[in-house]
Formats: sequence, structure tokens, C-alpha cells
Amino acid sequence: MSSPAARPAFNFYADVRGQLEAGGLFFIALSLPEHYFDPFIAIPGTRAYIQGIPGFIPALVATASYVETEDTEIVLGEQSRFESIVEMITQDSEIINVSISASLMITAQAIDIAQHGGRATLGFACFTFYSEHERYQSLGRRTLVGRGQLLMGADTRLYLEYSVSEIVSAY
Repeated sequence: MSSPAARPAFNFYADVRGQLEAGGLFFIALSLPEHYFDPFIAIPGTRAYIQGIPGFIPALVATASYVETEDTEIVLGEQSRFESIVEMITQDSEIINVSISASLMITAQAIDIAQHGGRATLGFACFTFYSEHERYQSLGRRTLVGRGQLLMGADTRLYLEYSVSEIVSAY
């Protein structure tokens, strides 16, 4: 019997600063105690992309084009569930659908850490793929999980990054 192992697959990035600003929380997050926060609505957006890890097959680079998701209530400092289906366009112009099921907790401390160049772990997510294109169909039969972190991008935007790995049987 073999034990499961994790093989790095890709990174999923989503620009979340706009969602925090829309919720009115980005600029006040560092000045209020965490228990003070009211819920805000995470408005799904298309500012997301996937960057494959070298060696992962199929090579995967894709950008979000459409999000099929209900708005999700996020309460800062509390565990929240997020479900989303993101339609993405690959580098070879094929359409793939990515279903994301995440459990995350965003705190004022996490925002502060990210703004000062650090990474704050927020939670974990499962990624499920669907594609009619032969090249990407195998993704739908794989177990893909990722750890989410909040970080400041080189473009000074706040990103939620999931470092996603494929769970495989070790031999």
C-alpha cells in the first residue's frame, strides 16, 4: 500500500484588493479590533489567473474570463466558505472551468502582514477542472488541493495565492 504524496501543480492568483475596498474594509482593517468587523460581500471578479509549475502536465497558463458564483459573505476574523466556478481561457485559447471550494479566514493581521511584504496563510481549497478539450480533460480526474496565502504582488495589488498540488500515490 502506498502513501499519498503532493506534487506541485500550479499557482492560482486572484486580485482581492477590489473586493476588500468594495466592502469598505481595506483602509480600516488595520485600525479596528478584529471583533468589530461587520460582514462584507465578496463580489466574484475576473481578476484571476493560473500559472503552471514547470514539469506539471499539461502545462497550464490561464486567465479568468467569467465567474459563475453567487456573492459570498465574508466575515473578517471568522472562518468563511467560498464556492466559485471560474471559466478560464488557456494560453492555447481553450476554455476550462475551474470549480473552487475553499475555507478561509481573512484577518486584519493577515492584511497587515501582506502589506508589509509577508505572506499570511488563510486556508485551504479544492480545485476541480472540466474541459471538453482533450489536452485538459485529465485535470478533471485528479485531486488538486491548495494552501491559500494573502500577499502583495509586484504590481502593489493584494492577491490571494493558492499554491496547488496534485495528490498522487507514492510508490
